[in-house]
Amino acid sequence: MKRTVLFIVFLAMMLGMSFTAQAATFIIGDGTSTQSYIPFYGYYDYSWSKVIYTAAEMAAAGMTAGDINGIGYYVGNTPVNYVSVDQRVYMRHTTAVEYASTDNTYPDNTAFGQVFQGDYTWNGEGWHNVIFSSAFNWNGTDGVEILWENWDGVWASGPNFRYTSTTPVYKAVYKYADVTFPVTAGTLTYNRANIAFITPSTDPIFSIAPLSWDFGQVELGLAATKEFTITNNGGGSLDLTSVTIAGDYYSITIPPTDMNLAEYESTSFTVEFAPTIVGTHLGTVTIVHNLGTATVDLTGEGYVRPPGSTCGNPYPITLPLVDFVDDTALYGDDYSSTWITPSSSYLNGDDMVLQFTLTEASTLSGDLTALTGSWIGMFILDSCPDPDTPAPVLRSATTSSTSLTMTPVDLAAGSYFVILSTWPSPQSFQFSLNLSAVPLPTDPEFSITPTSKDFGIVFVGSTASQTFTVTNTGQGALGITSIDLTAGDTGYFSILNNTYTAPLGFNESFTFDVQFAPTMIGDFAVTLTVTDDLAKVAHDVPITGTGYDATVYPPYAVDFAIWPVPDWTQLSFFYGDPPATGTQWFQDDWLNVTDPLNKAAKINIYGTTRHGWLITPPIDFGTRGDFELVFDAGLVAWNQTTPPTGTQDDDRFIVFISDDPMMADAVILREWNNTGSAWVFNEIPATGATFTIPINGVTGIKYLAFYGESTVSNGDNDLMIDNVYIAAAQEPPTPVELSSFTATLTAQNYVQISWTSQSESQMVGYRVYRGTSNDQAVSSLISNSLIPATNTSTTQTYSVVDAEVEIGNTYYYWLESVDYQNSDFHGPVSVIVEGNVPPVLPNVTSMKNAYPNPFRANTVIEVALKAGETGTVTIYNVAGQVVRSYSVTEGYHNLNWNGRDANGQACGSGIYFYKLSTPSVSQTRKMMLVK
Repeated sequence: MKRTVLFIVFLAMMLGMSFTAQAATFIIGDGTSTQSYIPFYGYYDYSWSKVIYTAAEMAAAGMTAGDINGIGYYVGNTPVNYVSVDQRVYMRHTTAVEYASTDNTYPDNTAFGQVFQGDYTWNGEGWHNVIFSSAFNWNGTDGVEILWENWDGVWASGPNFRYTSTTPVYKAVYKYADVTFPVTAGTLTYNRANIAFITPSTDPIFSIAPLSWDFGQVELGLAATKEFTITNNGGGSLDLTSVTIAGDYYSITIPPTDMNLAEYESTSFTVEFAPTIVGTHLGTVTIVHNLGTATVDLTGEGYVRPPGSTCGNPYPITLPLVDFVDDTALYGDDYSSTWITPSSSYLNGDDMVLQFTLTEASTLSGDLTALTGSWIGMFILDSCPDPDTPAPVLRSATTSSTSLTMTPVDLAAGSYFVILSTWPSPQSFQFSLNLSAVPLPTDPEFSITPTSKDFGIVFVGSTASQTFTVTNTGQGALGITSIDLTAGDTGYFSILNNTYTAPLGFNESFTFDVQFAPTMIGDFAVTLTVTDDLAKVAHDVPITGTGYDATVYPPYAVDFAIWPVPDWTQLSFFYGDPPATGTQWFQDDWLNVTDPLNKAAKINIYGTTRHGWLITPPIDFGTRGDFELVFDAGLVAWNQTTPPTGTQDDDRFIVFISDDPMMADAVILREWNNTGSAWVFNEIPATGATFTIPINGVTGIKYLAFYGESTVSNGDNDLMIDNVYIAAAQEPPTPVELSSFTATLTAQNYVQISWTSQSESQMVGYRVYRGTSNDQAVSSLISNSLIPATNTSTTQTYSVVDAEVEIGNTYYYWLESVDYQNSDFHGPVSVIVEGNVPPVLPNVTSMKNAYPNPFRANTVIEVALKAGETGTVTIYNVAGQVVRSYSVTEGYHNLNWNGRDANGQACGSGIYFYKLSTPSVSQTRKMMLVK
């Protein structure tokens, strides 16, 4: 029967076998990846797309000015009789070569010429062409813009189209929606569909699809068929003289219905392969027409299945074949009295004793138990993809096993369940079998693991990653339309290594990674959203992480009142061995001489395996200077109270410094050990002593470690460490000499603070404080950042700008010069802000670390509250008692705490906690006061 074809399948094949005097198709794009949006997205009721193809691209494809009477797109999947209703195509000339970031709107289709409106049917993979009802005349100098509107009104999974990326410029936009046709802005994309422009041809063009066919294995007595389509893809008339077939076991069962094909008409015929002899058989279809002769090669194999087997096993099925049709427990003791006796001959030592088939995709589970003696055999699940391939072992029981519980496994429809015995000679056994098969969902089902992720603490400047797996746990195809970070702190997270390429079939999956890369201190959260084309809903995965910076700065003090000490780590390996993690140190009530009420860190070094490292957080020693490590140490020698003679108790106590937190290439600062006749541990009395170790010429980030070790069986000693303090070795003679310190108003109504130093020595840097009165005690830092000093003997000028000021206020500024031992304040200087400076409020409420920390006299807590929010910042001691409280409102605040309580009484040295409480945030941090 003659029919007009709007979409011609396998145009690439058509071009490979064509008879014409004139080429009529020009292709732009050679990418092989697929997308679902352009030219239209069938899984939504309505959609539109607009695409630019430039004049240069069209000319490069070989086109010249003239009529275009059709376009084609390459379908990468295999839709079957998919009908898209009421598709509308428009074209116009354009000089644009890309879409700007703002040009993602739905265009006015009246500015285009409509070239087609109608229904389309999609079948199979390959090129599909739509022939215009009105040709578009291309002028040869401008590019063309194509607008495709999908007015289908219903949705179903449809074709995926091959595309070529146009990065870094956008040349396509798409939009889809349910219920009504969308006229809102769409999504810009680099993934432009490959296209074939079809120009008129006055001569006929012969094409046939497919060009050849392999019927594969066909069991003797059965038959397989294949339909072939002949099309005239040109003008004039394609006249078929004959369609004949040669080859044993091949025949044309449905001949072509039309032998004279006008422009873009087609006809089809069906070939059948019905072998009666085992072996490979070849055939040929010959088509004679007015342009010449074409041939199609055929191949197929006659196949005999082994007697009684559907899985490639040559032995009969001892028990009847049973279909699983529902979730009932199908088998109980049905076979408990049945004796299974394998035959006397074997194939690779295997013999099938039971086989079942699944009529539906199902989850299979159950158990198998030997009732007589020990069952020695295998429990096998097999989908039988190839009857000649040995069944893969998915579940098994080995020698002397008496029972086997099968872990649930998902199997597709048509899968087989078989049991094989593996005796090297005939053997009988009796067993009980219990099975159940629960049908899987008939539609695709989305699953993602994990369903949430907390990265925990990640140091600022480093990264952590989590791999997510998306699986289709149902049947059919599951497409993924987007994977995005849709809400929250998206700047600190990213999606990497996405392996998704095509819709997922039954039990198929793909993976992608989410990376957390904090660049500042704080708690961060983001929502990962994966959208599929089935439910058309977003699957949200909550992800959190904390950016943390453990770096400390001299002066730094620890008294081990809190255990474990924040940011201190432990390792457990002998000095000289490869690093290994572990804990040996613990907290102890050591009554040492300097602070009898304090806690200490202790390691009990005894036997031959006691060894432990107690390591500081990273310590920033800056750019120059000499430092000192001061600490209390005590040693209680339980087994030896006098110096030994002869073989010594080989105990060691060492203080190390290293660039590496795992103590790689650690350098010894000081070591105590027992060697020869010396009883060196007498230097460390049980009641404790204070030790000072110089750390000279260090710069940058370092780690210090306390290490205790015993390597002989008669050692049993408690080593205690307490009151660790790291500071500059000496007071700098004259840290800084200032010649000026000023505050002036800028043209932008900001305040510029400037100062000039005549000379600097042993300086760390500067901090600038701001207040609204001349009381320095209530001033606050304008920034937590320390302005580094140059430490030169020549004049140096520094300047910072304070943009967080309000109109009509008078501000007072103080300059703090910080050296390695202490700091001095200069000022105040004042300035009146005039003009119009709009306030800037933070987007989120947050609280940063107190700075400095540890501190001697003053520390600053920086707080930011978003618009409309109020709260409090409360300082607690380690007993949970309130020391000081501040009220805060929207905006930025630098709260200065001078180490005194609400009554003005000085607080003692130790750990303090400060907590921010607002309607949106509850956050607690630690700080240390050292006097």
